[in-house]
Amino acid sequence: MIHTKEEILKQIQTNQEKINHLFETFWVHYSNLGTWQWWAMLLLLILPLIALYFLLNRRHALTIGFYGLCVHVLFSYINGFMEKGFLWFHPYQLLKQAPITIPVTASLVPVWFMMFYQYSIKKHKNFYIVAIVLAISEAYIVAGILYLLGLLKFGNNFHIYYIIPIDYIVALIAYFLTKLFQKAQVGNPN
Repeated sequence: MIHTKEEILKQIQTNQEKINHLFETFWVHYSNLGTWQWWAMLLLLILPLIALYFLLNRRHALTIGFYGLCVHVLFSYINGFMEKGFLWFHPYQLLKQAPITIPVTASLVPVWFMMFYQYSIKKHKNFYIVAIVLAISEAYIVAGILYLLGLLKFGNNFHIYYIIPIDYIVALIAYFLTKLFQKAQVGNPN
């Protein structure tokens, strides 16, 4: 059966509306302010930012902050791709309208990466090696705890150890972008 472009687009819109309704229904019943999962997500948003405030090396704040922004953007794209492919899924949201898991992609993961990047700067360590430790620790500690708490689900035979190369690649791309912008900065001695 051949469908026109308009028929296919209408079907996509109709199905997306159904999915949005399901997300809202799930949020109302299982992810609202009265659930421990909602409060856990709120803590995952706030606590890393508080830790960042107290632990951030102010001397390198702009560089570390730019690195974290790159991680946030990259992870937002990856999270969307992974959820669309049913490889991983964050069932609980702070807001029922939120298209992404804001506490994870905007706070927890970027701050985790930023602390490792800051460590490599402060201790003059090889970032490629630090990034390996970062990737393994994020996969097994951060994602592992989220998985055990039911705040992260895996699908389509996706395993937690697949996160390690994803994290490593994100860490390196963010690192290269940060270095690129540092080189482009006028008056930068680096």
